[in-house]
Amino acid sequence: MSKMYMSGSEELPMAALLFFEDGSMALSAPECNEEDESSLLLVVDFFSYALSRDDWMAHYTRQIRKDHANFLSEKRPKLRVIQGGITGSVAI
Repeated sequence: MSKMYMSGSEELPMAALLFFEDGSMALSAPECNEEDESSLLLVVDFFSYALSRDDWMAHYTRQIRKDHANFLSEKRPKLRVIQGGITGSVAI
């Protein structure tokens, strides 16, 4: 897969979190300073912890489904059929 999804910035990423088929993760941050590296490792640790929490994942998936349903109901056009109209074929 060669798609890359970015949010919030047009700049190149300073680091990447890689996910492997066996469930492991790796952090790639080739050019970051010690402070950034510390912050990135904290994010990786938190992410690993969050994924291991079944209760957090269940809550998150319920919230995503709810948000998605709300989005669909807000974006769906409110149309109704009007009785009558033109009969036969109409040339446009």
